[in-house]
Amino acid sequence: MAGKAVSMLDQLQGAQLLRQTWIDGVNEFIDNPKESWVTPWANMRDWERDVLRLIWENVAPIAQRNPGIDRVVGGQLIRDAWRIAVYGVLDNPKAAYVGPWDDMPVWEQEVDMRMWDVVVDAVK
Repeated sequence: MAGKAVSMLDQLQGAQLLRQTWIDGVNEFIDNPKESWVTPWANMRDWERDVLRLIWENVAPIAQRNPGIDRVVGGQLIRDAWRIAVYGVLDNPKAAYVGPWDDMPVWEQEVDMRMWDVVVDAVK
């Protein structure tokens, strides 16, 4: 049974949803976050918006097909999609942009899991 297709409009809205989820998580866990961590969608750098679109494009169909994936695994999928997309849009990205899941702080892993949760909810 195939899931419903994710349209381009859904991709933009999904990318914006991912960004807002990130901002909400950062604001919950970090007292004085870096400005770039909480920059609204409209003011983000182009490459960051491109990365979020790519994450949505790749992760939303997985969530549609497999909504019961454990949220830790889902968070890892978000992180893997982030890393792949960053390598796809930037030449020689900073190591901090592409570190693996196991090297992430617990709060950041939790935010990635929340991002997975919102993807699953959005594609139901």
